[in-house]
Amino acid sequence: MNDRSFKVFEDVNDMVWVCLKGGGFGYYEKENNTLAYLNNNPDDRNRLFSNNLVASYSDKKGVLWLCTRNGGVNKVTFFSDNFRQRRLVNHAPGRFDNEVRALLQDSDGKIWITNKRGGVYFHQNGDVQVLQNDQISGSIYSIAEDRNKNIWIGTKGYGLIKLEPENEQRTAYRVVRYENDPDDINSLSSNQIYSITEDHKGRLWIGTFQKGPNLLVEEGGKVRFKNVNNSFKNYPKRTFNVIRHAIQGPDKKIWLGTTDGILRFDPDEDPDKIKFIPTVKISGDKNSLGNNDIMYLFKSKDDAVWVGTFGGGLNKVVNKPGQFDDELRFKAFTKEQGLPNDIILSIIEDNHRNLWVTTENGIAMMNLETEDFRNYNTYNGLPRIGFSEAASILSDKGEIFLGGIDGYISFYPDKIVNEKFPGNMVFTGIQLYNKEIDIKDPQSPLKTSINYADEIVFKHDQDVITIEYAVLDYRIPDDISYTYILEGYDKDWHFVKNQKKATYTKIPPGRYTFRVKTANNGHFENVPEKSISIVVKKPWWLSGWAILCYIILAICALEVVRRIVFTMIRLKHKIAVEKKMTELKLQFFTNISHELRTPLTLIVNPLLKIKQTETLSKKGVKYLHVANRNTDRMVRFVNQLLDFRKIQAQKAQLKVTQVELVGLMRQLLENFADIVEDKRIALELVAPETDVYVWCDEEKMDIVFFNLISNAVKFSPKDSRIVVRIEKNGENIQVQVVDEGEGVSEDQVDVIFEPYYEGGNVQDKVF
Repeated sequence: MNDRSFKVFEDVNDMVWVCLKGGGFGYYEKENNTLAYLNNNPDDRNRLFSNNLVASYSDKKGVLWLCTRNGGVNKVTFFSDNFRQRRLVNHAPGRFDNEVRALLQDSDGKIWITNKRGGVYFHQNGDVQVLQNDQISGSIYSIAEDRNKNIWIGTKGYGLIKLEPENEQRTAYRVVRYENDPDDINSLSSNQIYSITEDHKGRLWIGTFQKGPNLLVEEGGKVRFKNVNNSFKNYPKRTFNVIRHAIQGPDKKIWLGTTDGILRFDPDEDPDKIKFIPTVKISGDKNSLGNNDIMYLFKSKDDAVWVGTFGGGLNKVVNKPGQFDDELRFKAFTKEQGLPNDIILSIIEDNHRNLWVTTENGIAMMNLETEDFRNYNTYNGLPRIGFSEAASILSDKGEIFLGGIDGYISFYPDKIVNEKFPGNMVFTGIQLYNKEIDIKDPQSPLKTSINYADEIVFKHDQDVITIEYAVLDYRIPDDISYTYILEGYDKDWHFVKNQKKATYTKIPPGRYTFRVKTANNGHFENVPEKSISIVVKKPWWLSGWAILCYIILAICALEVVRRIVFTMIRLKHKIAVEKKMTELKLQFFTNISHELRTPLTLIVNPLLKIKQTETLSKKGVKYLHVANRNTDRMVRFVNQLLDFRKIQAQKAQLKVTQVELVGLMRQLLENFADIVEDKRIALELVAPETDVYVWCDEEKMDIVFFNLISNAVKFSPKDSRIVVRIEKNGENIQVQVVDEGEGVSEDQVDVIFEPYYEGGNVQDKVF
């Protein structure tokens, strides 16, 4: 419609709306039979939108859309009047005047409401009345009534206050204050009182924020307090001193909720002998406390204990009433189970088996039968008010009162109107590498709008995918929470609050199903949900043909490995056989050597006898000398062969003695006298005139020097000279064998020590 027309229409809530001719927009009030402006009164400077309406529309969910000439498009959302907010002081000078921290319904049915300014008020017949008493001061943090109808008030910093009724109508009270006296150990342990609990025998237990619990004792008309200063010898003083809340549990024990966990004890025990039982969070144990910082304790009508924690959600003690003496076990309810927030401030139960839980992000109602949650916030008409800690009561009329930072809220749970409409989930977009996919692109994995597609096919390297979604509900879209899962990839659902997109990176090749739905389903008649198939293709190296090639190559590789293994086994067997044959050969030569030693010994001894007893010619002596020398040489060879066998058997041992080196060398040179004479070689020994002693194995050194000199003689030409030089330089002794042979060429130096090597420059084959 244009701004010069007049039009009337009715919305889904039966409200009649009127576009006024000449400008303005309003609704029809049946009670007054008048038209009223809707936030656009031309005389109001704070009007919210222009009077020049171009068009208006009311959708099926009651959302009003207004198009103005110079103010754009305006959206107007209407909420049910489920919750009523009241303030204690209108036009309050400070924030504490309306900050409600403690609530109480006394035995007369009167609702007590206190604030942090120290004021005490009553809620009666829907009105707020103040208790006229100037003697109450300090921030009030707790309030309770005892069985004698005395009202007890705990303050932060001003101790404990007792209000004694002065008349039967309880319209006036006498004020008695109890405070901490540093010089009196029987006074309150602290002036910061956070909880007041009366046990089954009428005893008052006062929880402080600094110095643990106090037991109020009246003796001889005087009041004194038992606490850690004069009693409670078993109390864990280093911890559990900050008490936020306390109750008497179904096991008749007093339960203290502290910043260090739960502490329980039997109030009937002697205060000096009380046994305190701690319960704390155990890291990694899902059945332990969700958090050690306890905000609130509550006993439901079925004797279950509920624990509100700071950050650990709502915890239920799962022990049966007869098993509270055992270790406490818990079941935790957090945002994953539907809570709006994991910081729990207070808990109350209504008359219909529902728990009402205040959090830092609205109210949650939990059905105790199904353990399902329904959350309430501004979407449901809940005023924008922050809730106070431990400020909740249920009146005898079934009305719930909740304290907040700006007054208090009251409501009847069974009168709450839950407006539900059919919800429709849609996909609003898809991105690849944070860029929108163009369905007109020939390379696009999507050929139509994602909301109408059944399947999306991606290449293996298209690995950064973002899917956007939303529920078509414009009442308060930011209050809708979502959860999604990629089936086949994710193990659990992702709870993402009001986030409207899901991003995945490096998804392995395969077929998946992406599903998204709302988490807070109390807004809709159904559970809005949407799904789409996602296919990630395999790369070419994972295709069927590639896998077939891999199998063939693997078979070939296995065959090669098999052949290598069998070859190695055969070689190993062959080596073992050869080793055995070598052992047999060595054993044979060893046995032969033993056999040779006996006849050699029999030859040597007669020769020695002949030399000693018989008179021979000079030639005979010479020949006998040659025979002796060669038999000695053969004995040496046999001994070397036996020593070699000992070395192989690792049984050889050195026989180190002090040997005169020059004498040893002279004896060795005598063995070569005939050979050097035949080859006309001059064999000389150059040594010091004095004796040269060395520590060595004479037999082994004899072999070394014999081989050196033998090689020198073997490779020296006729008419040459060989010099054996012994030099002593301090502790060092050097032996040199110098000949005039051709030597060894450089290209053969590396092979001269190989077995059976023989150079090509041998001068004589005698050796």
